[in-house]
Amino acid sequence: MKKTTWIILGVFIVVLVGFLLLQNVENDSTETPEPTSTPAPALRSLDDQDLKAIVLEESGVQTIKLERVDTLEWIVTTHPEGQVTAGNVEEILSYLSNLELISILSSTPPLEEIGLDEPVNTLRFEYDDGTSYTITIGMVTTLNDGYYAQVDDYEMAVVLPMGYIDQVIALMNTATLPPTPTPTVEATESKEITTTPTP
Repeated sequence: MKKTTWIILGVFIVVLVGFLLLQNVENDSTETPEPTSTPAPALRSLDDQDLKAIVLEESGVQTIKLERVDTLEWIVTTHPEGQVTAGNVEEILSYLSNLELISILSSTPPLEEIGLDEPVNTLRFEYDDGTSYTITIGMVTTLNDGYYAQVDDYEMAVVLPMGYIDQVIALMNTATLPPTPTPTVEATESKEITTTPTP
């Protein structure tokens, strides 16, 4: 083989190796980065021992506030005629402690489109240490399976199960009702029945 042929062959090999290396570098740099999952908001496990009050604000309707006055004693401060027990509060908290997200919206639409600019309901939990935890509830989803909501200061909107939220609101509303009066049984006078003997 001639010397010039070896030189051309060598140059060709160098160019080919350089081309292959360049392709690998470009492929490495254009690889799609691994998607990072958005951290889900922490749904608190609620304990009545740490709570000072539970407040439900129903837009344009009413505000209901349950307040703890002792370890096992709660009152309805917004509705003095209402009645609530520690058992009622535990039932409310059990629904919220079992709350699971149906979904997290990847991007939050305009708040007015999902009812979070002027929330339908707002649940706020106030603690003895002065902190609070808020769940803001908007419109029903298009699938009619939950409510658009925001949990505390979490930026993304989420969907919460309709049944759990409806139960909590119903229980809060029940607490505003006065206790059902116990019916009194009136004593009736017993009348003596006389019979006339037949002849």
